[in-house]
Amino acid sequence: MPVSEQLHLDRFTASARQVLQSAQHQAAHMQAQEVYPEHLLLAVLAQDDDEATEVLSHLGMNMQVLRAQVAAIFSSSTSVSSDAHPVLPLAQEAHDCLDWAGAFAEQRDTSLIPSAYVLLSAIRHQRVQPLLALLLSSAGILLSSLAERTGLAYTHAIDQLIQAKVSETRSGDDGSTSTGIKVERPTITFADILGAETAKQELRDVITFLRWPQFFLTTEKTTPGGMLHGVLIVGHPSTERTLLVHATASEAVAPLVSLP
Repeated sequence: MPVSEQLHLDRFTASARQVLQSAQHQAAHMQAQEVYPEHLLLAVLAQDDDEATEVLSHLGMNMQVLRAQVAAIFSSSTSVSSDAHPVLPLAQEAHDCLDWAGAFAEQRDTSLIPSAYVLLSAIRHQRVQPLLALLLSSAGILLSSLAERTGLAYTHAIDQLIQAKVSETRSGDDGSTSTGIKVERPTITFADILGAETAKQELRDVITFLRWPQFFLTTEKTTPGGMLHGVLIVGHPSTERTLLVHATASEAVAPLVSLP
């Protein structure tokens, strides 16, 4: 049964429908019998979509780098021929991805499912972890959520990344103000972040200050030098700095205010 007969295509944007068709080409070129989440990922990477590129950037990945790795690893096997029109069914895993993309769109009051949501749905699927890890490691990029977790643990880690790093696409109801200031209530915790133990330990003082500021109030017996004025978190790209900030706010039960 072709994709068009398995899905309500009117739920998808035009670009997302092109992704679904391209995924069939990807599967056919790889001599697969069904369309799997890996093919959805490769199809989005082959498409010029600004929103998908931005989503990857939020997750610490670069669209151009991933495309270059796909071309280097798969060569012509991932090229899409405009003359061929393969008709392959969707595997259950691909159905699960698209169901998640639909639910993600509904949560954000988005009427149609864009390519970017199809991308997220594929990235978070555990079948895609080996492929994505291969593409990133070949490019010299190593994300702890990809390298150290598999199965459902991997999916949970990616969900945390999506929650922490992918900005809301809605306007007016996402906690932002007319000045562009955004207020969030993160739920990610230090337990959800692998590694960075030294940074976590140092941020415990920040959490204590935010939760019990009365212990830090300046009195006659204390000096302003003993007050906490700010913290600067530095590090290389993809070192979980954004996640650490969100987790600190969550652990401190404090709102996270983002400035434009």
